[in-house]
Amino acid sequence: MTKRSFACHGCRKLKIKCDLARPRCEYCGARDKPCIYPSDDEPSPPPSESSSVKSVSHSPQPQLVVSSLNAPSRQTGLSLQEQELLNFLLYRIEVHYAPQRDTEPICAVFSYQFPALFMESPMTRKVSLAYGQMRLLGCYPDRLDRLLSHDGAIVERDVLSIVEGFSATLSYVQQSVDEVATLDWSHAATTSRVLELAVSNLYVFEFLTVHPHRLVPLVSFTGELDYMSFIKGVREFFATFAPVLMNTRMASFYRPPVLANTPIIHPWCASLLEDIRVGEPDAGVRDLLGRVVSMMSAIVATAQAMNSSIPLYQWVMIQSSGGFMKLVYAKHMLALRVLYTYACYAFEYRMYVSAYANIWYEYIEWFHQYNLDTFGSWVYPDDESKLNTVRIWQAQFPTTT
Repeated sequence: MTKRSFACHGCRKLKIKCDLARPRCEYCGARDKPCIYPSDDEPSPPPSESSSVKSVSHSPQPQLVVSSLNAPSRQTGLSLQEQELLNFLLYRIEVHYAPQRDTEPICAVFSYQFPALFMESPMTRKVSLAYGQMRLLGCYPDRLDRLLSHDGAIVERDVLSIVEGFSATLSYVQQSVDEVATLDWSHAATTSRVLELAVSNLYVFEFLTVHPHRLVPLVSFTGELDYMSFIKGVREFFATFAPVLMNTRMASFYRPPVLANTPIIHPWCASLLEDIRVGEPDAGVRDLLGRVVSMMSAIVATAQAMNSSIPLYQWVMIQSSGGFMKLVYAKHMLALRVLYTYACYAFEYRMYVSAYANIWYEYIEWFHQYNLDTFGSWVYPDDESKLNTVRIWQAQFPTTT
């Protein structure tokens, strides 16, 4: 006679359907409750007695353990793992974005737009879950070390899947942008597609910003795809679809950065401005670099006032195209120094998961070596001081979530 499987005591007591997963069913697992099953030979009590069942531990017959970690929920369609990642993302939004959601456009987008799009858009869900997995690596240094080892034999499969899954999603995002550009922009369905692409692009932006696996360099002088080129593409996306997004909650995204009322000139920026004034003979370049550094100084002051890295993302988005990056790619020394200083600020505000493996430190080390190879030593002592400060921050904050 075939053995029967009965619901766990918790589900029987509440008179709800049990998915019978072992060692814990979905209901008990989601609430971190003990999940106690009767033995398969124990008769099922009648419904009238189910409310009086005591939580007594039995010794069930040996059987195959089936995990419900990846089984989709009947209510949301998400597995327990995905629900935990969603909870983590919502927690991050509450901590990092909610306090400024009424003043900072990007905060409003994630606070108000993301929760709905997560359930409606498979693309947004894939991108954000991959981002959540990657951010959680900062909580587990041993797993982070395996990811950075470049040894496939000891890198966990789920950690590798973060990069693989995100790469596949990124390709889908790029294809979708081309497709949406040909649609009728006045149609409501097009607006929904543009919104999901916008939020997905922002997650890709931050994913590449903090990822520890050096997916792309900050800048490439060999014509390869780099971070600044990708950010330029994100900026062009928002420029292209401005007519659609300006009629949504994301209209606030197009406002200029909210800067501190009385910005304090940070010593690093003050020193840069003086070096530009004295050392740049071309008046046009001098004016351009002066404006770039002045904006960086104001944005850093705003970041200090908010105690948040969010304003720094605005600076790199704004500077991703135009004359400044042309100077960087031409290896104009003062332009390279400006980007170097920004990378140091990114460290101060912990725009990374691993302090020893990220695009900012990679560029900082490259600029250090560039000084040594080209000039024999640091050209500006101020830059050496910045590197020493960054290394102190590395020791203090090796990882961050």
